[in-house]
Amino acid sequence: MKSKFKKSLICAAILGSSVAVANTALDSNNKKADYLITYEASSLPAEYEQQIIKNITQVDKGTVGLISLTEEQASALQQISGVRVELDVERFAILPQSPSNFALEQIDSDVTVANFTNNEFENLTQREVTPYGITLTKSDLVADPANNGIKVCVIDSGIQGNHEEFAATNLSGNHSDYSDFWFNDAVDHGTHVAGTIIANRDGKGVVGVVSNGAVDTYVQKLSRTAHGANSGFRTSHILETMEVCANQGANIINMSLGGSRSSDTERDVVDRLTNRGVLIVAAAGNHGSTATDGDDSYLFPASYKNVMSVASVDQNTEISTFSAVNDQVEITAPGTRVLSTVDSESVNVNRFIWNAKTGGYFSSGFKQIDSGNTPYPRISQLSESCFYKIPFDAFLSEYFDGTLSATDKAGFDAATAACQANEGQVLVTYFDVPAGIPDWVSRDVHNIDYATDFPTLTVSNVIGELINSSGLMLTEYNKYGFEYKSGTSMATPHVSGVAAKVWSHFPNCTGSQIRDVLNFTATDIGAEGKDHEFGHGLIDAKAAYDFIAANGCDVPESTCPKVWYENQAYTKGDQVTFNGQIFEANYWTKNDQPSENEGQYKQWKLAGNCAL
Repeated sequence: MKSKFKKSLICAAILGSSVAVANTALDSNNKKADYLITYEASSLPAEYEQQIIKNITQVDKGTVGLISLTEEQASALQQISGVRVELDVERFAILPQSPSNFALEQIDSDVTVANFTNNEFENLTQREVTPYGITLTKSDLVADPANNGIKVCVIDSGIQGNHEEFAATNLSGNHSDYSDFWFNDAVDHGTHVAGTIIANRDGKGVVGVVSNGAVDTYVQKLSRTAHGANSGFRTSHILETMEVCANQGANIINMSLGGSRSSDTERDVVDRLTNRGVLIVAAAGNHGSTATDGDDSYLFPASYKNVMSVASVDQNTEISTFSAVNDQVEITAPGTRVLSTVDSESVNVNRFIWNAKTGGYFSSGFKQIDSGNTPYPRISQLSESCFYKIPFDAFLSEYFDGTLSATDKAGFDAATAACQANEGQVLVTYFDVPAGIPDWVSRDVHNIDYATDFPTLTVSNVIGELINSSGLMLTEYNKYGFEYKSGTSMATPHVSGVAAKVWSHFPNCTGSQIRDVLNFTATDIGAEGKDHEFGHGLIDAKAAYDFIAANGCDVPESTCPKVWYENQAYTKGDQVTFNGQIFEANYWTKNDQPSENEGQYKQWKLAGNCAL
């Protein structure tokens, strides 16, 4: 769903272009949408019970289910005691950071296939390298564990299950009609993440934090394609996958993904799994900038209290230019230009070069819509029959609802058939938006709800008008199974891998204790103490291992009690820190914020001062 602010912008742009748009479904009062509903068995009116699509999980407030409602119905249910309703918002995987994703770049006019040869990746099939992240985190100074005692669950875009770098690792996973088989990865994201954690030491390729296969890995696949059908996913999908991970015995959940909207239901599930002993690690986000003052917005699930939020540094331990900066950042790991594994059997296009109508060759931003199952030509001849303007009505449907009608999909089918009939090899598409609507509007359509195996790319409306539809086009993609990627997505598995490695040596520790030790032993590389850029600092596997070996699982107690958390229950005598003061609970309490005005007959009483 788009924000009301963005809706107002696009509506203004449409009206400003003098385009008459009737019945665009902007008024959604009578339109149903999927909602997350948390309810107790006795609180839900009987007429709504049959509308529940499925139940997903349990939290302390009751059952969490998925239900289809109008806004009016959702508002009415929200007023019932014991019922909570939240829109099941769409979330996106954090794709590798790309600062110039839509920038035009002019390139040499004598483009040939030779431009795309990458001997470095080809050589990795014959030799083995240790990525800088392994040494920077000092993971190479801690021996691989002898036993498979810890399991990591990777919630992502799947994994190339038969990649040679995973041969010694016990892999398993879950697939669905929505996301397809877990052992395929058309996005290359999940395979890259997994490689940082578990790539095997086998004399070729790369090595991960745990390189002997001693950490079992369970894969929960969320995205089928990068930008085509079933590429986006919702809060309900995340809840389901976290639940499956925990039920499969995962000790650590890695989520290199996120969304800008928080969810009380998602937070409750995170808290419940944490209380069960699961350690959850997530990416802080790629929306940061060290060039601006102030903090960046939160990304979730990373910014929940019971999730380790991971920021990114480069090989010189400088903060990555894209890494989010805020008070929820907990720890830092390498995330700039990280070398790891990718799916060598699926095609993930990473560069698109085209001939302009005015002459010359340019590269620009694009989105790959197809499944990645069909090879792309390195160089091919475009033709009018392989150039498709997506109708404006389809743009409106995709922008506001994230779906295409059967008629719109039939238009794609016809365009694909026409391209194939003329022996075309790649279909290039763009939205036919009216003049006056800014370029960012069509770029803001993240995904296109269309499933195809035929090579299909989409570009913005401005780029579409610049391309010579009868000129040459070139596509670049890597088929050697290794690639550099950047993002907090790449930093996160370093933390999950170190946690798994250290925990495997000391399986009697709890997930919370491992988290505390990793934070306590991190190398302070920013402002003294915990800061908003690096959190507690750069993760240090050797220091964490040495600390537990010498001192056990518990870090030294702070002079202050733990900070009060609104979603945690406290009993009589429990102490917390809040705004630099110590409070003691007079009786059981939850969601009641401590206050200086409270006394012995209130939930909290002031017990002292404490400067954190």
